[in-house]
Amino acid sequence: MIDNKIINYLIIFLFIGMWGSIGSDPNNFLLIFQNGKLYNLNIFNFEIQPLINFSRAIFPLFCLVCTSAILIKYKLFYNQQKFIYILLIIQVIQIFTTLISNNSIIAAEENLINHLGRYHWLISSISLALILMIAKKVKNFDIQILFKISIFILSIIILWFSTKNIYDWFNLGYMSSIYHLNVWRDGASFLGHDMPRLTGLSRSILIIYIVILFTLNNSNKFFKYPLLMILGSLVILFQSKYAIITFLIIHLFYLLSLKNKIKNLIIISLLICSQFIIFYSTSNLRILFSKENISTKKENILTKNENILTKNENTEKNNENIEHFRFYRKYNEDGDFKIETNIFSGRIDIWRNSLEYIKKRPFLGYGSMSDRMLLNKKENINTAKKDYITHPASNSFIYSAFSGGIFCTVFLIYFLFNIRKKILNIFFLNKTNKTEEKIGTIIIFVILLRSLIENSYMLYGIDYILLLNSLYLINKK
Repeated sequence: MIDNKIINYLIIFLFIGMWGSIGSDPNNFLLIFQNGKLYNLNIFNFEIQPLINFSRAIFPLFCLVCTSAILIKYKLFYNQQKFIYILLIIQVIQIFTTLISNNSIIAAEENLINHLGRYHWLISSISLALILMIAKKVKNFDIQILFKISIFILSIIILWFSTKNIYDWFNLGYMSSIYHLNVWRDGASFLGHDMPRLTGLSRSILIIYIVILFTLNNSNKFFKYPLLMILGSLVILFQSKYAIITFLIIHLFYLLSLKNKIKNLIIISLLICSQFIIFYSTSNLRILFSKENISTKKENILTKNENILTKNENTEKNNENIEHFRFYRKYNEDGDFKIETNIFSGRIDIWRNSLEYIKKRPFLGYGSMSDRMLLNKKENINTAKKDYITHPASNSFIYSAFSGGIFCTVFLIYFLFNIRKKILNIFFLNKTNKTEEKIGTIIIFVILLRSLIENSYMLYGIDYILLLNSLYLINKK
């Protein structure tokens, strides 16, 4: 154990810095290798945004150096949780497969800067894992502090970007569901990068919803339920299929964890009804933000047709035909119901294409982030950058095979096997009185459920941070 207050504060600083690096672009610091300049910054021409982006992008590398030095100096690499070793092995495998990917077809799709950038997310994942390994070995350090920091930062992210999206939705005169708000509008950026999409915000809201639902007791009901009403209405408003289904599952497990099920079933039912009322009222408020007989406005609404993104101009929108719900394509050219599009949002095609690449290189894979490059090869060539969405593999197992080959997938399965008891505890929440254990278990379950339709924790991001937070929250000292 380490008894060093400086390291205590350093852990918190590095952890917050890693949160700040989410969504950063490695090109924001790799360009210095290309032209020897930091976005032409100098003391005579100072720009704050490029400096912030540079700091965010380079921080994971700085963190890796700091944490590695501490681990080596104090010999902290031993006697850690087994799951953290497995996750580190997965990252190391991907470093190796990224390194040798120059011998694959991906070499024709990237230059040196692009190739170096693919290590960014691996470095970030390793750095965060090392932070938690150190935190576990520091004397008198409550690892729950890191979880609280995550919840605080996540709350700020939700408040900021939800407000920004809703403001644009009202201000720009959109008569369709907020789900179809143009992701390439002028206001849809933060620090020069694309801001989180509504589906991502929905999933983040679920985490805060879980914390409030399980943390605040009946003595805080006048504070608890208004917050749940607002958050739940946002989930319904943003209309992510995954988020809404998971939203209902969370309530089911919450109900099963309580003793008086009849009384709480009534409370939950009333809560959900109130959330739908707030959603519908908010959606209707757009009428107040538009003038009567307003001239027809054109909206760019993205739809998916045969795995190709196209633009449809909705030219007949006015105050009398507000749409509250996202639309779905009902039929294909033969008149058959398109299950793949409406239920899986085109993921089956993506998985099918991914497996074709995996078959060609099953043991070695194509390295980190290779799915985004190879699966979107045609779109990258034929379409301007602002006119297409980059498709990931959209499944953690498929991504692991795509990026790290069979060995990476084997270790991913071993990781899940190692934490199986923590996953299965979802069915026995009524047998524990520890609130943090209930919250951690639910969050782990929600993230693993999401990993079936997204790369999720296989890439560094919010899911990865929260998964490690939750695993250590359950195993905290």
